Amino acid sequence: MAFGSWEQSYSYLSIWFTAAQHFIPGTIVKYKTSSSMEECDDNPPRVILNRVFWAFNPCIEGFKYCKPLVQVNETFLTGKYHGTLLTVIEQDGSRNNFSLVFAIVESETKEA
Repeated sequence: MAFGSWEQSYSYLSIWFTAAQHFIPGTIVKYKTSSSMEECDDNPPRVILNRVFWAFNPCIEGFKYCKPLVQVNETFLTGKYHGTLLTVIEQDGSRNNFSLVFAIVESETKEA
């Protein structure tokens, strides 16, 4: 409830990604959306997030100091919006876990 409704949080997502790219230059964000329109609905079409990928520039730069082995972890999202959060984790020279990239996809598919 601290962040408002599901719809409010969802509507701020593109603003958050734009801010991340502005304040952390070199950050990469790619997302795919689609639109949905209800039958007999005079409202404008809703934008639906299908998947998003992002990598913060410090993570990208830190990649060169990590071991050449990555691990992809997944966790299923629950609540109103379902999907899968994917993270790529590596180890640095001191054996500390290092997050590299993140993605939210609708499910594990070849296209996603």
